[in-house]
Amino acid sequence: MVEAQEVLLEWKGAERVQHDILGNIYLIRGPEIRKYNSNGMELSSYSNPIGNRIEVFDPSISTTVLTYHRAFQELIILDNTLNTLYGPLYLIEFGLSDVTLIHSSDEQHVWMYERATNQLIRFNVVQKQMVWKGPNLDQVFQASGEPDLMIHTISGLFLRYPSEGIAQFDIYGNFLRFIPMLSENKMFVINGAIIWDTMGEIRSYTLKSLAEGSLRRCPEEIEDFSISGRYIYYLQDGKLFWDRL
Repeated sequence: MVEAQEVLLEWKGAERVQHDILGNIYLIRGPEIRKYNSNGMELSSYSNPIGNRIEVFDPSISTTVLTYHRAFQELIILDNTLNTLYGPLYLIEFGLSDVTLIHSSDEQHVWMYERATNQLIRFNVVQKQMVWKGPNLDQVFQASGEPDLMIHTISGLFLRYPSEGIAQFDIYGNFLRFIPMLSENKMFVINGAIIWDTMGEIRSYTLKSLAEGSLRRCPEEIEDFSISGRYIYYLQDGKLFWDRL
């Protein structure tokens, strides 16, 4: 059992938990999303109209929420009440047939990684067009595998290569450096630091000082966790627990 201070809320069958920058909580179950405030009060909900499981979910921009379904290359942008704002956009209609990673950039733009061409792409969801396309990443740095995670924050854009490290770009998509650190599970970039879990431990890597350290132990039996401010939230058996980080 998770040793945390209390159960904040419960939604049977919930699979994942995430937060936005305002501290609101999002639980995901298959094609469904529920949004709660920091006290556990439900604010709104969403269900994909054709029942597609939400594979990529990004609430990092507090005014919009991104959902993506890789199998259909289907992008839907929701507003902060989880009503559809833009979409569905089927990326194959815009010449993009193999987008495997995607993340919000701002209210009108998203970053994408297209596996077939090994390129970063910035896409305007309002104008429905690509506004920037980078070079083949093999020309920029050497990585033998393919990235499995994309994150965009004010610290820049990050691509994770699970067996090699993390490629860091600036907010415009220009390559900065390759960080040789392994992170295969949950990962965040918060307040200028990379935070990840490994073997039941939550660790941090400060981008400016390059210092690495341990933040705390993480219960191994949990299904997912998220970090918001000074608190950590654990999801287990549909129950969301919280504790101080």
